[in-house]
Amino acid sequence: MPPDEPQASTAQPSTATPGPRAIPVRRRIPCCVRRAQQPLANTEAHLRAAAVWAALLHRPEPE
Repeated sequence: MPPDEPQASTAQPSTATPGPRAIPVRRRIPCCVRRAQQPLANTEAHLRAAAVWAALLHRPEPE
């Protein structure tokens, strides 16, 4: 049973290493929120561009 205790103590540093790795993920979350807000603002521009392309593509060709 005593050999199990050192293994448990070595497992604690291994669980401590993912902790610092999780910190950058928390920093990325606000960036994702900003990126999520940008497409909502760009939907009008995308719809305008789609309308322009539709008008250009469906315009009758001059003869």
